Amino acid sequence: MSYILTHHTKVKLCFLLVMTIGNAFLELAGVATIYPVLDIIMNPDIIYQNEIYTWLMHSFKLSNSEQFLILICTLLIIVYVIKNLYYLFLIRFQFHVIYQDEANLSKRLHNIYIDQDYLFHVSHNASELITNINVSTIHFYSTLLALIHIFTDGCMVLALGVYLFLTDPLISLGIVIVLGLSMGLFMLFYRRKSKKIGAQMREANYQNQKVTLEAYNGIKEIKAFHREDFFKATFSLWRSRLAETREKHLFYTGMPKPIMELCGISAVLVLLIIQISVGVDLQLLIPSLSVMAFAAMRLMPAISRIVGDLNNIVVYKPAIDALYENFLQAEVLEKQRITQSRNLHTTLDLQKEIVVQDIWFRYPQGETDILQSTNLVIRKSEFVALVGPSGAGKSTLADIILGIIHPQQGKILSDGVDVRLNLDQWHRMVGYIPQSIYLMDDSIRANVAFGFPPEKTDEKQIWAVLEKAQLAEFVRQLPDGLDTRVGDRGVMLSGGQRQRIGIARALYTDPDVLVLDEATSALDIETEEAVMNAIDSFKGEKTLIVIAHRLTTLRNCDRLFEVTEQQVISHNKSGMIDYIERESQK
Repeated sequence: MSYILTHHTKVKLCFLLVMTIGNAFLELAGVATIYPVLDIIMNPDIIYQNEIYTWLMHSFKLSNSEQFLILICTLLIIVYVIKNLYYLFLIRFQFHVIYQDEANLSKRLHNIYIDQDYLFHVSHNASELITNINVSTIHFYSTLLALIHIFTDGCMVLALGVYLFLTDPLISLGIVIVLGLSMGLFMLFYRRKSKKIGAQMREANYQNQKVTLEAYNGIKEIKAFHREDFFKATFSLWRSRLAETREKHLFYTGMPKPIMELCGISAVLVLLIIQISVGVDLQLLIPSLSVMAFAAMRLMPAISRIVGDLNNIVVYKPAIDALYENFLQAEVLEKQRITQSRNLHTTLDLQKEIVVQDIWFRYPQGETDILQSTNLVIRKSEFVALVGPSGAGKSTLADIILGIIHPQQGKILSDGVDVRLNLDQWHRMVGYIPQSIYLMDDSIRANVAFGFPPEKTDEKQIWAVLEKAQLAEFVRQLPDGLDTRVGDRGVMLSGGQRQRIGIARALYTDPDVLVLDEATSALDIETEEAVMNAIDSFKGEKTLIVIAHRLTTLRNCDRLFEVTEQQVISHNKSGMIDYIERESQK
């Protein structure tokens, strides 16, 4: 857990444990003060035989046993008021620590995932990450809360156990043996079942998240193909399995209470029968038995909770293991971030050219290199296109130029400086327009100023880039203008309008370079023509790198790079004409 818990959290937990020990002593005081009351009620003359009682009589100037009993009862009330006020403060602080830190853990985990490189997200299902953020963090702090409860109840059980042993060693020893054996046998029997339930619960949580996301992300296709029944049945299956695992978990967690209660009461009564059988005076047993009964009311629920919490720890272990792996990765990320921060003084500039130098790349699960010793030069303000068959590595090369994935070998140089020395600045210098524009269910304003908080949004700049993207006139005609909501993934807009918002977004930070990854391939010819006119207007102003399948996209390019068979072939204007003619005849 040391990787997961921050230093600040550990300090608060240590303070919480100290407070827990204090609570155990107050619980002991609450039980211990019951004995004098019962003792005096049964035998008032004991006041004059006990040195402590006699001292209290003289100190408070009491004249008879009734006054002394009133004093003891008053002190008992004060002890219980203090004890319960302290307990309320303890649980308030305990829940504050647990739930605030649970929220902080979710934030940290979310930040870790956001900071991971693009390949991490390619190889991990979003449902798995969301489950870890929203469910595994709750399970982790449920485990931590279980450990705190075990410590709390353990301290109370130990304190009361010692006191009861001093009060009546025989009965106390018998209770300890019976309850200890019951607790051990229960954990031994259900440990394997609980471990299995934990794995099943984690899988069911993940599948529920996955099915839900897939259903709502693909709702248009589901409606078009009339596949509602499949997704309803799949969700129903995994939701039922999750309910079954939770049912079993809660049943096993609640099972110790009746078992411990049965064993504890049976042990006390059997030992009482034994003492009666050997002729022990019942009159002498009444005070100690009363205290035993009162203490048992505190002990047995505490022992039941300990067993239930131990069961919870076993159930939630798979979630803790997953978080532990994630935070190990976070340590590696932090080291990389420290290294990068040392390079922030490196200034990038683009006055001459971008150089792709000896790039080799293979995907983590791949068996062959996508790119081998790839070299090319893109001059400032040049309009170039990357073309080639599907799977040749065009998008991979673009992603490497963007800096969102890193090659096993080679560099991307901006005027001779490796962009990885200051990726933050490089990402500000590069704009990206993908084939499918991601739009938030928010306003046009928020989608253009993507990732900027409202107070840092420049409305003048938004209108300027909308003009460049040839969308300003459309937005002005809308009743709510920039505040018009675009719907989930931009469903309220046409394909061309979504693409133009993507162009405006890419231009918002005024980048030097624009990378377009098949940005018009999903559009009809007329819309593509309009969008390409907007893009062509940046020629000579920005460095444009376009990945294209359609030959019409290439008409205004300065040069063409053909990506094929792990190599890149450069074509000038005449070579471009030959390539277009060759491809148009296929």
